[in-house]
Amino acid sequence: MIDPLSKLAIRHGTDKFGYHDYTPNYHKLFQHLRDQPIKLLEIGVGGYQDADRGGQSLATWRDYFPNAEITGIDIQKKTLDLGDRVKIFQGSQVDPEFLKQVVAERGPFDIIIDDGSHQNAHVVESFGYLWPDLVPGGIYVAEDVQTAFMPRFGGSLTLEHPNSVGYFADVFLRMGHAAGDPLVGDVGGVERFHNIIALHKTAPGRANSCAGSNVLHWIDGDRTLATIKSGADRATWGAAKTAKKPGGANIIVIGPESQDEKTVIDAFHGMAVPGVLVLEGNIGPEHPLAAVLERSWVQVDHREMKIQYPNADISDFAMWIYALEKHPDGVILYKAPNDYPSNFAFDPEQPQAKAAMAAIEAELADCDEENGLVQYAGMVTTLFGREAAAPWVARLDKVNATSRTYYQLAGGLAQRERRFEDAANLFRKALAAFPADQQFTLGLCTVLMALGEFDEAADAVFEAREEQPRNLPLMLMDARIKGRMGDYGGAIAIASEAVDLSTGNRKPPAQIALAELLEADGQIDEARRVIADLAEGPANFAARGFRLLSKIEAAAGNTEAAIVAVDKALEGNPQSGEYKKWRGQLAAE
Repeated sequence: MIDPLSKLAIRHGTDKFGYHDYTPNYHKLFQHLRDQPIKLLEIGVGGYQDADRGGQSLATWRDYFPNAEITGIDIQKKTLDLGDRVKIFQGSQVDPEFLKQVVAERGPFDIIIDDGSHQNAHVVESFGYLWPDLVPGGIYVAEDVQTAFMPRFGGSLTLEHPNSVGYFADVFLRMGHAAGDPLVGDVGGVERFHNIIALHKTAPGRANSCAGSNVLHWIDGDRTLATIKSGADRATWGAAKTAKKPGGANIIVIGPESQDEKTVIDAFHGMAVPGVLVLEGNIGPEHPLAAVLERSWVQVDHREMKIQYPNADISDFAMWIYALEKHPDGVILYKAPNDYPSNFAFDPEQPQAKAAMAAIEAELADCDEENGLVQYAGMVTTLFGREAAAPWVARLDKVNATSRTYYQLAGGLAQRERRFEDAANLFRKALAAFPADQQFTLGLCTVLMALGEFDEAADAVFEAREEQPRNLPLMLMDARIKGRMGDYGGAIAIASEAVDLSTGNRKPPAQIALAELLEADGQIDEARRVIADLAEGPANFAARGFRLLSKIEAAAGNTEAAIVAVDKALEGNPQSGEYKKWRGQLAAE
């Protein structure tokens, strides 16, 4: 059985369950608020730049909290209609005036979830702006904090400031020891899970404590630490320690007098799975356990650390620290498998991930909600290929799906299966719903050229370029269509303009297109010049250039030069069967 939040996440198609293992932890954090008239803010709506995409998690929160007011903010414009209780604002998560406006109109908030840019500086800055206005007793969550280890998000292995995991590790240790700092002094509890950090704000008359944790629900749903320990009765704790599971006790309590690193690590290793280790006392930055707790805090995301830094020094118990909690009277470590794969290197055969995917399939067995079906169809396509997703695309056909992602999946599958007429019809429908869309225009033009329908392809790319005249992929498609129609002058002019407009990694594709058109038009010297420029670029595009040069040399009767060129192509792409075949043909001449 999976929890009710994960069920909703599956049906609404949010990747907070599946690619991520977030919703079981969110259910732990939020279940006591389900029926309350709370106000929730989520930073980041999803769907990237498309106004009509995203909102899956907002819909999930809307249904999980039936009496709540749900607010989303996103840097991109969003035109989603998610009902009367959901409102979306456009603005930046690091614009203090914008955030004040949102709080004034929709706050103060009981729950804030940062699923925004994931830039480390933004995560830290947004917390500074929004934490003071979180209601007492509220919960602030930073999600996807694995970006703390990713340089493109401002992350690093050494966690230089500003770094989300490093910043909140400092809050974790200083909690209860920084009364003069409002961003720490008002923190009454901290919880750490895979890719997630949650902070609980203090509230008058309400004291956070280890006894109030619901962590034992994961061991025995009928017990909480509050029922095991009321007040400071250590005898009750001792009785709890007699609860046994194979491999050792499933609850271990270590008092202040016994808290050294070796004792704690030995106890953790010897504990049953699942298990709860409680370290009593107000543990701060100068405590003997501070270093091991900070290391454990960071290495909860050991999977992401290893992806970015394969030689990172990871402790041998990091994959067993499923959760960390800190309360004013102690720290809780929950022992359970913590090896859920990163979404950046998702392994569908990993046991926890495999179980999650099985749960998704079971929940969707009788589901006709497009968002849930299309999310899973996309996941299967990415992990196993378009053919594996065919039954899920068929399910989407039956519910008359109309989303962007559906058309992408169904059109791509039809192309893969060489059902070009079906693909063309799907892309035509997609363009009727999403006029001048780049991806659908490119897809339609590709299948129309395969069908020999060059006039319609030319019309489609013309309409898209009317809206986006300097869009490079559309320019190159326009050039290819003109080339196939014999208008080499027009094609070469467009491809040349694309080369002039492009920079960085976008330039080599334009150069390849231009070189191919020049060769087809007989402008061999010009084609050679472009290929020479390509040789200095990325290996895969350089290889394509050398393959074209080999064709040019072979056509001129220069077999030896053609072999030299194709050998260079194979250096850049040694797995290419086409290059190997061409090399064999040249050698046989």
